[in-house]
This record gives sequence, structure tokens and C-alpha cells, in this order.
Amino acid sequence: MREQILSAPVRPEEESDVESEISPEIRATLMAHIVDREPEQSGRRELVKRLGGATVGVAESYINRTDPPIYIESLTLSPGSIKVLIGPNGAGKSTLFDAVMERGAYFDTRQGQGAISIGKPVHVREKLRIARLDQEELLGKINHLTAKEVLESAANYFKAEFPINWDDADAYEANLKNQEAHVRIESLMSQISTLMHMDEFMATPVGNLSGGERTKLSLGMVLSSEPDVLLLDEPTNHLDLGSIAKLMALFDQYKEAGVATVNVSHVDWFLQDAGVDGVMEIAWDERGRRVVDSKAPYGKYMKNASRERVPIVSGEVEWLQKDYGYKQGQMLIESPLMVTIPDSPLIDVSVPVIQGGELTVLSGDNGSGKTKLMETMVYNRHEGLPRKQKGVQIAYLPQFWPEKIAGGTLGEFFEWVKEIGSPHSKGSAYHKDQPAVKLFIERARKVKFGGVSRLGESWLARPFREFSGGEQRILWFLAASALRDIDMLALDEPTNHMDRDLQEKVTNAIRSFPGAVLLSTHDRNLLAALSKDGGGAGRTRIPGNIILTKKQGRTTIAKSNEPPIKYMERVMEAARKEAKKVKI
Repeated sequence: MREQILSAPVRPEEESDVESEISPEIRATLMAHIVDREPEQSGRRELVKRLGGATVGVAESYINRTDPPIYIESLTLSPGSIKVLIGPNGAGKSTLFDAVMERGAYFDTRQGQGAISIGKPVHVREKLRIARLDQEELLGKINHLTAKEVLESAANYFKAEFPINWDDADAYEANLKNQEAHVRIESLMSQISTLMHMDEFMATPVGNLSGGERTKLSLGMVLSSEPDVLLLDEPTNHLDLGSIAKLMALFDQYKEAGVATVNVSHVDWFLQDAGVDGVMEIAWDERGRRVVDSKAPYGKYMKNASRERVPIVSGEVEWLQKDYGYKQGQMLIESPLMVTIPDSPLIDVSVPVIQGGELTVLSGDNGSGKTKLMETMVYNRHEGLPRKQKGVQIAYLPQFWPEKIAGGTLGEFFEWVKEIGSPHSKGSAYHKDQPAVKLFIERARKVKFGGVSRLGESWLARPFREFSGGEQRILWFLAASALRDIDMLALDEPTNHMDRDLQEKVTNAIRSFPGAVLLSTHDRNLLAALSKDGGGAGRTRIPGNIILTKKQGRTTIAKSNEPPIKYMERVMEAARKEAKKVKI
């Protein structure tokens, strides 16, 4: 039985002063991310009438904080709607969220010519509550507090708006009503905490939490605020499959309660599920910036030919090698019978053999040790742990770039990729007298990276941070494709931060690579595509599945006959059923 995250609701004689139990840091954090807006209708009468019934509605208005300003012909968030917000980096998605919250940006009706409608709340308060999850997360200033202290302080913050004073005899009925609100808030936070398995890290300081744990804690605070509008920027960051499935099921629960939800994400398959009620896109072209609000589901909307744009990469990634390098079936990674990897839950585990030409998927929840196992295979040169055979060359795409590389230049990034994958390479298979770095430039030029066909060596001096997350990862594939004698690709979340165009390029690159591929991913679309055709030197390669299962701090590893996509679907379905039990 799971430990109760929060204390049970108190009886009247035990009621404490919740105001005094709110951490100042939590108060400041929640005030910045959760706001209450007065219901209002203002502007031209015919437009106001058209927006009637919307939770948030805007017509023929501007957001002036950007240059050029964002024009909104019509935008509506209806009660219980689930929409997605898309647009290129820098287009103004965060600014639009700010305007909905009236925080540093606002909707300008241009002297009453437009219209704004802020509807009534679906919960018991008088104002409309808007809760927001930032991409940069909302835990940055509370690293010293434990997760339990954060949740308890947040619960007290939410309860403080329903004051109880048993010394006031005239307020007895109000006190009973407000105590019911306290019970409701405690119950919701406890349910979400249990659903997301937060009891596993309650005693851990925020600064020591993993990325997935921080996302869960942030979501717990936002979802427990009893919002009328949810604005979520990259809510799936670092979450495992089960947690993403639970989150999507919670959206359905909030939808039934009348809560309007808007998600921003780079995860295409998540957007398909989260965009069932429509898409808001911030288009940015020679006509300026404008919000396009469509009722079409995300999948249908993205097929609209009228929104075609110049893709980041217009060609395909082509690998130098045309054969397997190490022969099909030859062992690439050797491992002792039983292995314990330091600083991980991998204790006395048996690691399956990785063979030439195979496509192998590492499946399992966050924290089970997939990344640690992959890093050990790539970097380790010591006996007693999994290590690559002599002469085997592995190109490694990590989930996160080393800070030194992230803060360096594109040229330094390429040299880092080469040092890992092909440290002795000075040229290429076809250009013996040409440095590999020049071949990297040629490859980027050939696929017209970023729509530019002319790239010189000065391009390598650009700061790596100037490229978006998706651009950085496709640059890794272009860099790895310029190296010779690569026997294996080790890919940790290769499609992170990518739109569907780039995801297709990566899928094709994996299919066309003739050597072995070791893959860890939460991308349902990628696994579904590879299950149909895993590629590999002119044949259909069926993905193998290695499942890592963590229980009570230790992970077991097993090779499974269940296809990775079937495993993913089974895990997600079980998670959805669990989330359906939450009472909003």
C-alpha cells in the first residue's frame, strides 16, 4: 500500500492556520504560474456576442509585445476543449500564453474595435483560474525544498483561499463549505501524487530530482490547483510512456469537468492525441504574425497543403558505408555473465548480446537504467562491464549534450561526434584526401540544411545553441553520416524536439543504416514505422526488444519476444486505465 502523500483532512477542532504553513518561495512560484481573472466581456457588441460561451475568447485584436505584433482574427477556448498550440521557435507561443494570463502581455482591442470574453469558472470560485506549466519549469527557485515540502506548501496555498474560522459563530455554514473545499484539494493532490508514483521521491530535495521527477512534481502542483484553463508548455518533457499515457487520460477527466486545455509540444504522436478539438497556430511570414484557430484535429490540420513551408532538411541522410561493417550476427558488445553498473539500479543483471546488423530497442520506464546501460556500452573499456569488441566503432547520440559541447561552436560539436564514433578518422571512405569535416559541410549543403544550399567553413563557427533542438539532432545525423566504418548507432531519444518532417528523416536514416542500431525512444510513431520496416541493407529488419523493469530500486533485464510497439501499447493502455480512476 502506497504511503499517503499528504495528511488526511482534519476535523474542525484540529484546523490549523494554513497561511503560516506556506513557503514564501512556493507562494511566489504559484503566484507567477496560477492566476485568477475576473469574468468580462468587452469590445464590439457583435463580436462579443459571437464569442459568447467561450472560456477565453478573442476577436480582431493584437498582442503588442512582439515585433511584428501578433494579430488574432478569432480565437476561442471552449469549456472542456483540448487543443494544441503550434508555431516555429520564436513565433510567440509563450507570449500568447502570457496574454491569456495577462502577465506581461495582454490582448489589445485597438480602442474597442475588437472583443475579449473571459468566461465563468467551472469550479466553485468566482474568478476564472488559469494554471500554466512553463517549458523552463516552475521549480528553479525552490531547489532546497523536498518534494513533500513543495506539495504540502502548495496544498496549503490552495486551501488558504477557503478560510476557516471556527471562532466566528456566524460563519458556521461558510466554514463547513470551505472545509469541504480543503478535503477536495487534499484528495485531488493525493490522487495525482499516487498516480504519478511521487512517493518514490518525496524525501528528495528538488535540486536532486531527475528531469522526469521534476516534470511530475510541476504537473502535480498545476493540476491540483483546480484550474478552469490549463496552459501546458512541453508537459511530456522527460516523462516515460506510462506517465505520458496517464497525463493524456487526465486530460479526458479534466475535459469532462469542463476545463479547457492547451498543449505546446514537439512530440508529434502526443499532439495527435492532445489536439482532438483543434489547433491554434502562430503563422509568421511576410504578412506578419497571426493566430490561425482551427477546429480540425491536429492530424487532419497538418495535412493541409496550404500550410506547406520550407523544411529544415529537403533530402535524406545518406551513410558512407554500404554494408554491415561487422558482419551480420557477429557480436559487437561483449558482457560478463552478471553485471553491476555503478550509480545505477543495474545490479547483478545479465546483458543480452548486441550483434551486427540488428535493430534493438531498449524498453522500460524512466529511471530503469536505459541511458546508463547505453553509455556503458559506448564509453566503457574495462573488464567486468559491457564493452564493445576491439575495433568496433559506435556513433552515440545522447539524450542531452555535454554542457561544454552545447555551449561551443558547430565545428566543435562535429569534432566531438567524430571523436566518439570514429576517433582515428581523418578522411572519408570516398574522399581520402579530404577531412571528414568538409564532407560534413557537403552533406549539409546537399540536403539544403535550413533551406540554405550554400554553406562555407564559416558556418562551423556558429554557436551550437543558435540551432533549435530539432536542428541540433538532425545535425548529429549529418555529422555521423560523414564518418567512415561506423558499425553501430546508439540512439537515446533521437526524435526529441522534432516536428513530423524531421521525424520522418530520422526514421528513414535509421532504416537505411546498414549496421546495428541500439535505440531508446518514447516516440510511438517512430516505433510503429520501424516495426513495419526496420530497413538494414536492402532487407526488412525486425526490431528486437530488451525490457528493463525496475522494482524496489533494482532493475532486471530480459530479452522479450513481444514487439517494442506492442509493449508500448500495453504499457500505455494500463496507465490510461489507472488514470481513469482519478476523481476531478
